[in-house]
Amino acid sequence: MKTGADVVAQSIVDATAIAEEFIGALLDEDIASALYDAVFDACGAGSKGKKAVFFEAPLAAAKTLCAVLKMSKAAGAPKEKRYGAIAGRCKVVCAADVEDAIGCGLPKDDVVAFAEACETSTGGDAFSLIVSVGLPCSTNVVRIGSFSKGVVRIDERVIDPAAPSAWAMAPKSTPEAPTKDAQWLYCTNKGKGRSETMPEYSWTGDLRPAKISHTEGFRGLLPVPEDVVRTDYAETSRPISEEQSRLQRICKELTASEKAQLHKCCRVSRGAIDAVVRAIRPGVIPDELDRICHNYITAHGGYPSPLNYYSFPKSCCISVNEVICHGIPDARPLVKGDIVNIDVTAYIYGYHGDLNETVLVGKPSDVDDKSKHLLKVALECLWLPPHPTK
Repeated sequence: MKTGADVVAQSIVDATAIAEEFIGALLDEDIASALYDAVFDACGAGSKGKKAVFFEAPLAAAKTLCAVLKMSKAAGAPKEKRYGAIAGRCKVVCAADVEDAIGCGLPKDDVVAFAEACETSTGGDAFSLIVSVGLPCSTNVVRIGSFSKGVVRIDERVIDPAAPSAWAMAPKSTPEAPTKDAQWLYCTNKGKGRSETMPEYSWTGDLRPAKISHTEGFRGLLPVPEDVVRTDYAETSRPISEEQSRLQRICKELTASEKAQLHKCCRVSRGAIDAVVRAIRPGVIPDELDRICHNYITAHGGYPSPLNYYSFPKSCCISVNEVICHGIPDARPLVKGDIVNIDVTAYIYGYHGDLNETVLVGKPSDVDDKSKHLLKVALECLWLPPHPTK
């Protein structure tokens, strides 16, 4: 039987192939230049100084659009019919858009490849097409192609994993304009309650809680696939097995096989936190970052341990600025200069893999010296050898 990791691996293979097919179909010499002109017309003033074309779609949608492109060509459809539905979904980008387009903290070679694709684009006769395909696990696969005087070239490079673009992460439902599928309420009563009004508290800093998304599912929580092994508190919110465990009083050394299982569990957690970190950019809301964490863990067959743990309403903890820990992902957009801690735990293979990381939002120059010093000292303490204690 296929595991969640097997399904994710296959989706990466499929996305890699479909992105290449999609580039080949769109850069067909019959429509490439016309597509380029249509994209720039659609983008209008926002296209100034930008020359490369960027397209993003979920894997299922990319497969469908690719099939439609092929069928319309075979049927001899007019140019406008072949690319019309796609041009309006494209953006034009430049090298400076790399983080917004495909994420932060990517390998240098991938960043350079994106920049070169943008810088070598000069117009309808010579331009690059960057295609980003979203996977069910909330990471993306990116391929780059170029069109020059009728010749199509597809770069062998596969940028994987990348992040969903900042544009794709703009929520369809917001506190100002909620939809029927997702309402926005303040979290109250230690996670058990929801309210339209902000809870009262003696605030000492500038930060205030924002509303969190609340779906129509179980307790407003994000749904977990039926085949995922759940924790004992997934429905009750009380971790009885933890409360009664002897491991609360003793320290047990794991066997080699147990360590191997725990290692596999922690690899899922590490993948989830990396997926979230890549997507942290100014303007992104923590509620959407939580969705990435949730999708990554559940796609790999795991349960997000924070979800409904003593009624915690989200799948990871995101703590911004003066929030020390266990912050609830909400609708406050991240801004340049913030520091953000992401605390992720995945339950899979019989273990909870718990880890966290703190990152800067924006460039280092956007963040004040005290915040940078705090992160630097914390990291140095992490790497110090342990000292014996009495």
